[in-house]
Formats: sequence, C-alpha cells, structure tokens
Amino acid sequence: MNGDRGFRDRGNGGKRMAHIRVVIRRCDNIVRAAAIACLLPVFSLAGTPYDITTDLVNNMPEEKTGAMASLRPGPVLAADMKVAGLLSDNRIPLESFRETAKAASDGYFLWPKPEDLSAKDAIPPLTGLTRLYRLALLDAAFRMSVNQPREAEKDLLAVAGLLGQLAHQGSGLLAKQMYLQLCFQRAYPLLELSVREKRASPVYLTELSLRLAAVENAQNGMESAFQDEKEFYGALFEKFRSQKLPLSTRLYVRFTSDTGFKDSVIASAKASLEEEARVYIDAVRTNSPEKIPAYREKTGKELKERAAARDRRGWWAVFMDAVRGGDENHKHMVQKAADKLLAAERPAYAELVPRYYVFMSHLRVLRAGLALNRYRRDRRRPPAGLEKLVPAYLAEVPADPYNNYQPLTYMKSGKCFTVYAFGPDKKSDKASAPFDWESYFKDASKNSGDIIFRN
Repeated sequence: MNGDRGFRDRGNGGKRMAHIRVVIRRCDNIVRAAAIACLLPVFSLAGTPYDITTDLVNNMPEEKTGAMASLRPGPVLAADMKVAGLLSDNRIPLESFRETAKAASDGYFLWPKPEDLSAKDAIPPLTGLTRLYRLALLDAAFRMSVNQPREAEKDLLAVAGLLGQLAHQGSGLLAKQMYLQLCFQRAYPLLELSVREKRASPVYLTELSLRLAAVENAQNGMESAFQDEKEFYGALFEKFRSQKLPLSTRLYVRFTSDTGFKDSVIASAKASLEEEARVYIDAVRTNSPEKIPAYREKTGKELKERAAARDRRGWWAVFMDAVRGGDENHKHMVQKAADKLLAAERPAYAELVPRYYVFMSHLRVLRAGLALNRYRRDRRRPPAGLEKLVPAYLAEVPADPYNNYQPLTYMKSGKCFTVYAFGPDKKSDKASAPFDWESYFKDASKNSGDIIFRN
C-alpha cells in the first residue's frame, strides 16, 4: 500500500475509516425520462473514443458493474480481494481512460452529429463508456480505502474530464444532458470527500476546480437542448412533404390546385414549435417547470377546440366558401394537417427542469466548497464572505436557483465553514437536514433538506 495516509480518518485505537455512499443506480425517474431516447437522432454505431479501451476491460460482466461500483470507501472495500484483483487486472484500461479523459472536446468528441435529425434510434452507444466510468469510480473508492490518495485523485480528475467532455458535446443534447447529470450524481460523493480531505494535493484541487468550472460554463439552462429538440421535430415535420395525403385532402389539393399546401402546413406547424421552444426555455430560465404542463394543457385544449370547430362546419358552409375563393377552406385544411403533426407525443420535459437544477445546485455547492478550501489553505482561515473568492478562486459568487438566485448561503465558525443551497422545496433548513438526491429522483415529493458542503 502507498505510504501516503490521506483519505483516512486516523487516531488512537484505529478510528473507523470514513464511509461515503457512492450513488450508482439509475434512478427510476431518470429511466422514465430516458424513454425520450426513441425520439432522439440516430447516432454513429462507432460509439465513443472510449470503446477501444472498453474492449480491454477484463472480468467485469455488465450485471456486476453496478453492484461493485456501489461499494463504499472504507475497511470493507480495502479488504475485498475480488475488487483488488479486478482492479489489478484492469490497470491498462484504467490508464487509457485517464488519458482519453484529458482530451478537449470539439463538440462531437463522444459521438458525431447525426446525418438525419428525424431518424428514430436508440441513444448513443454508451454501455462501454458507462462500464469504464464505473470502473474508475470503483478504483477511486478503493484507492481512498487503502491510503493511495494520489491514485484516487488521478481517477477523479479523469471522471471530471469526462464530465467536461459530456458538457461540451454538441449532438443529442437532451440525452447528453441526462447522462451528464447521472454521471455527476454517481461521482458527487467521492468528489466531495476528496475536496474535504485535508491532505488533498494543491495540484489536484486546482485542476479539479478548472474541470468543474468547464462543466458549469458549458451549461446554458438547457436552452440548447430544447433548441435541439425543436430542430428534431422540425426535421420530422419536413418528412410530411414525402407522405401520401388522405384521399379527401388529395381531392381538395387537386380541385383547388393548391401546390403550396404542404409548405403551408409545415410553416404553420413550425411556427407552433417556435412558441413551444420559447415556453420551455423560459420555464428553465425561471426554474418554473409548472409552465410546461400548463402550456401542454393549453395547446391540447386548443387542438380539441379547433377540431370541434371544423366538425361543426356543414357542407353548405364549405361550398359557399369555395364559391367565394376558398380562403376559409384552405385555412381549415392546413390547420387540420398541422394539428396532426403537433399532436405528436412529447417527452415529460417538465420532469427534466427540477432535475437540472438539482444537478446545478450540487455542482455550484461543490465548486464553492472547493474554492473555500483553497482559500483557507492559502490564507489559513476561511473568507468573511463568498465575494472574497472572486476572482482568484471563482469567476462569480454562485447563485442558488432554489432561493430566487440569491448567493449560496455561507456560514463560518473559526476555521470551519458551511456553504449550502436550498433544496427543491425552496426552503432553508439552515444546513440542519441534508437533501437526499437519490430519494428525490425516486419520489419528487421527498424534496426537503439543503444541499450542503461542510468542512
């Protein structure tokens, strides 16, 4: 074992090693949200740059990776010879993962831009990448358990590097965003533990600070993800040009010589898409997920009302409008076809907004805790306020999206400090009760507690 004794709680009588839970299970709600994958663009079967490394992984069946990655740092993990053997057998893929995670993303590093936006296919082929990611987390937890903190730091910097690559990925943005959140959730306990460790190397803390900043700087309130969804549905609507129209519509087009009928339908549907995207983006910017179901309910009601109005038109009204030029008939025919396009089922977008802000709150609290630790190391005491961290340690004071975007709450006592964000219930528990990320993703009603970093 490495002689470096970081990451261990020491004392007379051999004090118990620090335990921390590694969250690795794909939560039920995220699985449901991931059902949107069937609506996402087609991706290259070539997979990710990590796939060659995945082929080198030994003795790690897919069904066992989740259970192994859930093992906690501590004496039990340190004494697990199966884990030790597995990690020993996989030093080469782990080193390869570390190296690949250093690469900068050009926007399409993990998977290329799809050629056909409207194609339906599975999410990017991330199974191999997930196995590698779990292997790196397991190695980090094991190295923490056996007092090899520098090796653990290498793993965690690689994890942060992958998070940055995901954050800058430019295609499949909604799937990317969900996968990024899931990966960060799994890594958060180990990252938090490493930042709180008094013997963490200054180089590690500085580099981790840069990599986490890169992740946050790439966020834009999911605006690009919703714009990407708009482009996807717009591409689907374009396929309407090649579709065979119903008999009644074909007869109408032939009788009226309306050669621009399909153009009118697509233009009408895309105009509604623009409005929809604006509503969704505003819901994220204001952290108001309730705006999305309210909008969907309103548009659903409007679709039904327009259909009922069309059904009430008798043949005489249709005939007389045709005699007068047919403007009303044209309007109703275009409206009917456009409404069928707009009636396509949408993913549960409203569920994604609070999950995004839970992710962002954890990221901001972790970055603030990291900056406070670096400040305290340099000056032997924590700062009087978070504004003292700017600009040397943070570009700006982190805002709390669950507290009307006020600065994160900060308290200090002597050389100790606490920084926290409100939880999704938008209430302060004064850092007395921690928010349970995993429970919340299973049941949205379990939204109490604060997102806390204490050191």
